[in-house]
Amino acid sequence: MRGQAVERLYHRHASAIEAHCSRLLGRSADASDAVHETFARVLARADAHASDEHAVRSLFRISTHVCIDVLRQRGVRTRALPELALRAHNLQAQQTDYDARARFAKLLAGCDDLGRSILLMHVCEGRGRTEIAGALGTSRRTVWSRLKRIEQLEL
Repeated sequence: MRGQAVERLYHRHASAIEAHCSRLLGRSADASDAVHETFARVLARADAHASDEHAVRSLFRISTHVCIDVLRQRGVRTRALPELALRAHNLQAQQTDYDARARFAKLLAGCDDLGRSILLMHVCEGRGRTEIAGALGTSRRTVWSRLKRIEQLEL
């Protein structure tokens, strides 16, 4: 049973197979895909000497197996979805961290030694302008102007 015979089977029985798959799967889109997969399998392993009755039984058996495969895959996806969502979130967080580190490295590269010290104390240690000025022995105005220049580098 090759090409034309499978095509005749398709035209005669596809709607019944689709109804069968729809009952098993509960979704018409999945049922339609299952019908196509069923006939692809029939075409791939077609028996040239099969009777019409045997072919119909084979169609229902194959379509049932296809539906079971779809349900199994659906179950795996459902169980895996929370884990995949968590991994996607972690990857996004890692990318955000990487981007922030890259921006920070670019800022550091654009500063002189005093600017780097001010930036590190301000961003990493969370120190205020007065505290930074006291630690570095410079004025608050110098710290403020350096932070403003660094802001301009970031834009």
